[in-house]
Amino acid sequence: MVAMIPVAAQPEPPTFDAMVRRKGLAHLVQKDFSPNKPLPPKADIEPYWRACLTDLHQAYGGVCAYLGIFLERVVGGGERRSLPRQIDSSRAGL
Repeated sequence: MVAMIPVAAQPEPPTFDAMVRRKGLAHLVQKDFSPNKPLPPKADIEPYWRACLTDLHQAYGGVCAYLGIFLERVVGGGERRSLPRQIDSSRAGL
């Protein structure tokens, strides 16, 4: 039997709106991307969400709310997210 890690939604970090949402929306407008449509293939966007990683890690107790797995908080280096082969097979798994 496989047990799932329960993940309850947490409030967004206090700085999320200023550090992530507003900057991200302004960046999308600057790049002429609609925030209401999927990004075009290979869109180059800034990873503003990284500004709240520590807050999210603490709020969720080290559990990834997307995958439901425990994550160690590592100092230094960037976050690596897996890319599906359908998006860019040359970068799949990066």
